[in-house]
Amino acid sequence: MDRTKDFIVSGGENISSLEIERVLYDHPAVLAAAVVARVDERWGEVPVGLGVLKPGLATRSEELRQHCQTQLAKFKCPAEFVFLDELPPKPSGKVRKPELRERLQQQVPSVQHHVTRTVVRRRLLIEQGKAYGHRRIRVTNRYRT
Repeated sequence: MDRTKDFIVSGGENISSLEIERVLYDHPAVLAAAVVARVDERWGEVPVGLGVLKPGLATRSEELRQHCQTQLAKFKCPAEFVFLDELPPKPSGKVRKPELRERLQQQVPSVQHHVTRTVVRRRLLIEQGKAYGHRRIRVTNRYRT
């Protein structure tokens, strides 16, 4: 399940969290990085960068955003950055992203409901249809037995 959540669907665009993490690791002040999705009412999901800074080095969120914008498309850049003391590791040494997602959702009480990916895709298709002048049709089963 974790691999499917490595893709963030933001406004109908697929964003690889691994691609963003690679860019964050290129920054000289970042020791460890992870990118997870945060639920967003407008876009469905948005990427959020979580990072641990190297000892003795400091950086601001704006610096990291500019660094990302030089190497990524604007919609792929994290909406915000959260600095942590450490990222929760699995026994294998990888980062526990489900735990980070839970922490992030607890910090954001403004989003009352979880918008599923299928709901976002359906909304986007409806809006696309309106833009192209398509009518919505209803399919029913008239031949019930």
